[in-house]
Amino acid sequence: MRSFEDILSQKDAEIKKCEDFAYFAKNIILSGENIEILLELLDEKINYYLNLKCFNYETIALNLDMVDKNIIRQIQILKYDLKKDFSNLDEACQKYDMLYVLENNDLKSPEDIQNFILENEFFKEYLEKKYEEKDNKDTNKSIKGSGFYSHIFYFILLIIGWGGFLYLLFEKIN
Repeated sequence: MRSFEDILSQKDAEIKKCEDFAYFAKNIILSGENIEILLELLDEKINYYLNLKCFNYETIALNLDMVDKNIIRQIQILKYDLKKDFSNLDEACQKYDMLYVLENNDLKSPEDIQNFILENEFFKEYLEKKYEEKDNKDTNKSIKGSGFYSHIFYFILLIIGWGGFLYLLFEKIN
């Protein structure tokens, strides 16, 4: 869970990123339930940051983690849809604002447009966050696993030490 200080220090930057992401998504993807879900999730994230108080920090931190995971899942759905949509250029033109993309970039082919949308900075940032979390979980598992073996090792040393002590004690008595 994020610390209160981290959430507070990232608040303005995260709100700006969400607003920029929503603007990008609204200008590129014209219609569809999946884009609406993404926009709702971004608004939800903004509201969590805006409603941060000293007494609701834990709830906000948990909700921010959950909304980030949902945003990642929604991006994956959108990327899947995007790849499917671009198999038929007519459908892609109805669903995506090709003029906006072409006017603001030097793209020539449908593949270039598809790659521009798929590889945008917002999608990348959230998907990188997903892989960082996965790496952190894997690292935590390996650390936890190694702790088990170190406990066993110390337990064995303890038994050997006590055994040696008792042996010396009984040697002196006899």
